[in-house]
Amino acid sequence: MNIELTDDEVRALHEVLTHRLVDLGVEIRHTDKRAFREGLIQRRESLRRVQAQLANQLSAGPETEHQRAL
Repeated sequence: MNIELTDDEVRALHEVLTHRLVDLGVEIRHTDKRAFREGLIQRRESLRRVQAQLANQLSAGPETEHQRAL
């Protein structure tokens, strides 16, 4: 799947994911149910992969069309 995002949208999404990943870390540490914790860990890894792609886009510099495809 491809999603077209502007530079501002990439930055905003990266920021939201960064904050959510911090929250997930806290939630994982406070979860007693093993299956629920494992699900949270899997979600965190998925979000980390997306965050890394966004970080790569941010470090690549502005696009000439002002849009990026993820």
